[in-house]
Amino acid sequence: MSKPDSTTAKTKSGKQSAENAAKTKAHITECALNVFAQQGYESASLRDIAQRAGVTHGTLRHHFGSKHAVWTAVADQVLLHATKGISDLIT
Repeated sequence: MSKPDSTTAKTKSGKQSAENAAKTKAHITECALNVFAQQGYESASLRDIAQRAGVTHGTLRHHFGSKHAVWTAVADQVLLHATKGISDLIT
């Protein structure tokens, strides 16, 4: 049997592009906002957030690592949105 040459298409490594990773994180963050708003921080679980986002628990852990990190991302988004809203009112 012959070896494939360098022109043969390589299989995908399983990693997604940085753009897709950013979109996935943003989607998870948006879904987490809803879960935290409905259940509160203590009652919300990473599995609840993953289910709402339509991703696996492992995917969520890969992107964030912990519930606290997801919470921080949500808080950052809320603060950014509030700051932009205030800025729009001033200008």
